[in-house]
Amino acid sequence: MKKLIKVLSGLNLIISSAFSNAALIDMDWKKSGDAALMLDTSSGLHWLDLSVTADQSYDFVNTQFQQGGVYDGFRYATQTEVLVLWAEAGISNTDFNWIENSEWQQVKDLADRLRTSTLFYSEGIATHALGLVEGGLPIDSNQRWVMELTYHPDGLQVRTSSENYILDTNFSSVHYSSYLVQAVPLPPSILLFASGLLGLLGFRRI
Repeated sequence: MKKLIKVLSGLNLIISSAFSNAALIDMDWKKSGDAALMLDTSSGLHWLDLSVTADQSYDFVNTQFQQGGVYDGFRYATQTEVLVLWAEAGISNTDFNWIENSEWQQVKDLADRLRTSTLFYSEGIATHALGLVEGGLPIDSNQRWVMELTYHPDGLQVRTSSENYILDTNFSSVHYSSYLVQAVPLPPSILLFASGLLGLLGFRRI
């Protein structure tokens, strides 16, 4: 039992160290230089740029998760996962209210990295990122919540929301995308180290 506890503790330490020093890192997806992925080292998730799924309905995206599909290996992010991502980027949920909360630069940085679209307002142009998610308050089975990141051109005001927009699952528009995530596999060096730890503690491979 003591040996098992040591193994589990060691593996936990290894996995924790692999994703320590939380950061958001831009990465390539399909080809060199596309920067269509963002790695969250805290959650161990790859986030696909919202621009990739723009003008694609929830129903269509859902058909592309199977092996060989465009989004093979991905899934829809949950509302909670997106809120955690926002928090790690220094962004709070304003519940669809325009506010000045010193988060303008953080909202702009994350929205721009997720590749946004532009909305026109009478007082100027606001840039936003809108993505469908799973979870949230109960709604009809053929609908999903859309989460919003918006920054105003005045350099001061931001607006974010997790439960303001609802879309039918068959609706598509260039202004709406999907928050997709993919679990990041442990680096081979970590797996090798873990295997070595098991060997040192006297465990045989099955």
